[in-house]
Amino acid sequence: MFLNELMATIEKQTRETGKIIFVVDSDSALRQRLMSVLQNSSQDVKTFEKAENLLVQLDVTMPDCLIIGTKLSGMGAIDLMYQLKKQEVDIPAIVLSEEADISQAVSAMRAGAVDFINKPFTDQKLRVCVKRILEKAS
Repeated sequence: MFLNELMATIEKQTRETGKIIFVVDSDSALRQRLMSVLQNSSQDVKTFEKAENLLVQLDVTMPDCLIIGTKLSGMGAIDLMYQLKKQEVDIPAIVLSEEADISQAVSAMRAGAVDFINKPFTDQKLRVCVKRILEKAS
């Protein structure tokens, strides 16, 4: 019960701050799930199928947190992160991976990822990671 109350309080505080989260993943079902999970903890969640679509949106809106799946068509997650670095865009990122690949995790962290989560993951684990990022962004 305590954990549920704590999560509800965190979600309310986060909603009140008006944070923006961008999700990039080629899997439409996962994008929908993440939007559903994160809308409980953020006022604005935008999803993108491709990294290139996200890059276009950055000219309009700068998110407080970025969640990137590793299986993207077109530009990959690590390439996206290096592109953001090259453009001097500093967005805390969480990388979601389909496989427990240590070299991929190391590459993601070197590219600037704040966290690396293997699929399948729990909604609670994702919320905790996002919460930590959003608190630092405040």
